[in-house]
Amino acid sequence: MDSFLYRKFMKNFLPFKLVNSIIIAVSGGEDSLCLLRLLKNYFHTSTSTLYAIYIDHQWRKDSFRNIKHLINVTQNVGIHLTIYQIKKSYLNESETRQLRYQILFRYALVKKCSLILTGHHNHDKLETILSNLVRGSSPYGLNQFSLIKKIHPKIQIVRPLINFSKLEISWLCRLLYLPVWSDTTNYNYYVKRNRIRHELSPYLKNFVNPKIENCINNFFTLLHSDNEYIQENVIKLYIQVQHPIFIGLNYKILAKQHYNLKQKVLRLFFYYNYRHSLKCNLINTIARSRLSCYRKYIRISSVYALHIELQQSWLYTTIVVKKATCATIKI
Repeated sequence: MDSFLYRKFMKNFLPFKLVNSIIIAVSGGEDSLCLLRLLKNYFHTSTSTLYAIYIDHQWRKDSFRNIKHLINVTQNVGIHLTIYQIKKSYLNESETRQLRYQILFRYALVKKCSLILTGHHNHDKLETILSNLVRGSSPYGLNQFSLIKKIHPKIQIVRPLINFSKLEISWLCRLLYLPVWSDTTNYNYYVKRNRIRHELSPYLKNFVNPKIENCINNFFTLLHSDNEYIQENVIKLYIQVQHPIFIGLNYKILAKQHYNLKQKVLRLFFYYNYRHSLKCNLINTIARSRLSCYRKYIRISSVYALHIELQQSWLYTTIVVKKATCATIKI
């Protein structure tokens, strides 16, 4: 295979060429079959082991035929296929996505793979950005769709087709006569993402800006650079203000910083120490607090509460066990 798309794929995949075992998430659609074929061609003389995994939500009547089709496809290219069937019906998009990533992560641990590949492309990135935007996501949350996503110190999710357009992938599938399976759930307009894909995105492209994908990509490349700079400064400030022994922050130094930095340092502090993301209004309340005697209890579960106390120049936190009859204290 020698085409400009294959060369683009090789460039994206170059940092991972020495990986011994790889997991590919497949569905039977254009993007996953295109990825499967490109990978097989890339590793045709390599000793690397390729594993394919298909997660069947059993939403469709033809799901069993889809599985049989995928078995035939993977057998023809000589790749081992694992199928996960989910019995519980997840109607929430967020829950379904989280479940898929959990299954991929556990499978990677079982197979001792450091790399999970998905067939997400440029148009998926646009859909994700629009979806996060209408949900009111932060600038940091908007820009979470990149080539590499680290989910574990030793496991990464990589999207080698992230800079491929949908038209390029369709063209490659036709060129190689790939047996694409059309997923009817992608046309269900009760799913918000499908409405973005088939209505909002084409409307923006046809009537607002024909090059909207490129423009948004350029914008979020700049945004990613800004986010990295902010995160770097947040980590530097956190290291500077953290207590050397106890779980606490030097609030005297923190109070002098920009309000945005204070918010982000506090969010990092609570998540790093307690693996708990406080709501925005709680973070804002703490960030606005003056350097004086300050004490709050924040209910974080039915049993535990977070005790926050400001003494002299330091903000200290501890986890305390609350009685079941104790009411939640609002702040």
